[in-house]
Amino acid sequence: MPDMSVNLNSAVAAMPKLRANYDNYTTWKHRMSIALRGHGSYTVICQEKTDPLVLTPELTVKLDQAFSLIAFSLDDELLDRLRSYETARDLWRAIIERFEKPTPLNRMTIIR
Repeated sequence: MPDMSVNLNSAVAAMPKLRANYDNYTTWKHRMSIALRGHGSYTVICQEKTDPLVLTPELTVKLDQAFSLIAFSLDDELLDRLRSYETARDLWRAIIERFEKPTPLNRMTIIR
């Protein structure tokens, strides 16, 4: 069986980076969701915050790799704004919360 991680890494590297101005968020989120599913970490990252994670060594490696996939898909400006998040789960949630705020005024908070 071919090594899917190499193909997945290439696919993510070829993805347009998520830009801080929102213009490609919907497409980025869909593509990143596909990549995380292919990686096998989407379900764990998207669980409710209250769901406890049992961190096995294998899961720790998967989550670290998922963090890298997400972080490398952000443009420099956005990556700088989100640098305080240290886990894939927290980084994913921060992106979703910032980009899916319901009002235009709230959307402006990430631009500043």
